[in-house]
Amino acid sequence: MSNVDGVRCLNADRMQFGRISKVNGWRLSPQGRQTKAFKMNQASKEMRKFAKRLMDHEAFESRSSKTIKSAFRVSDKLRPYLSTLMGTGGFRALLSRALTLAAEEVSWLRNVQVNADGSLGGLEEAHSKMGSDQFFEGRVVLLAQLLGLMAAFIGEILTLRLVHEVWPTVPLNDLDFENKGNK
Repeated sequence: MSNVDGVRCLNADRMQFGRISKVNGWRLSPQGRQTKAFKMNQASKEMRKFAKRLMDHEAFESRSSKTIKSAFRVSDKLRPYLSTLMGTGGFRALLSRALTLAAEEVSWLRNVQVNADGSLGGLEEAHSKMGSDQFFEGRVVLLAQLLGLMAAFIGEILTLRLVHEVWPTVPLNDLDFENKGNK
């Protein structure tokens, strides 16, 4: 359908191709096709709950053992599994994206970087400048974003299987990823 100027438009939303780039949550591609415009959301409540459970488990495990303490042990434990699955570069890319998303929610994470080996640099310095609760919450958000990306890319079932392989004693049967949109 065309308007008086000869510009194609949709009656339902009054969108004109080539003139309006976003209306009612939809955006138009340069070719004039509609695609849903979305902004990466904050980590869902369910992913935060899942991440907090893993972080609490790691905190308990590190108190009861004499292992080397890391500021983000969960990532250190996931790294070899995910690197086997997607390569070191793939793991770095996934962690970098999770860090970028998490830094939108937690500003101090902007000073953290992903090192060449997939470890996180700058966490110890950040921890020295803030309280433990604030530091813990930032790590939970980062892990929730990482788990959310894993679920998006490799699927929820494979993500849960991988997590169960790394932490076989952590209960996972009450998680409900169907409520992804809840914040």
